Amino acid sequence: MVSVLCANPSSGSCTAVGSATAVSPLYPSPLNGQAYLTGSFTAPTLTLVFPAPFSLSLTGQINLATNSTTFSGIPDLSP
Repeated sequence: MVSVLCANPSSGSCTAVGSATAVSPLYPSPLNGQAYLTGSFTAPTLTLVFPAPFSLSLTGQINLATNSTTFSGIPDLSP
């Protein structure tokens, strides 16, 4: 797991561990981004990076005991 940890997803030198899609009724098409394993070995996080027109990075805390990731502070997309 340590070998895939990414210190800076925007650097372009990290390997994505998956993809992400965000959909909003306020935007006509889905936003497609990449998922990166970030954080540390003892406190892993998952960072979702979306390109323009909504350049956005969301980081969630991974809970290995429940196989879940929790994202907080997700911004609203408003016109």
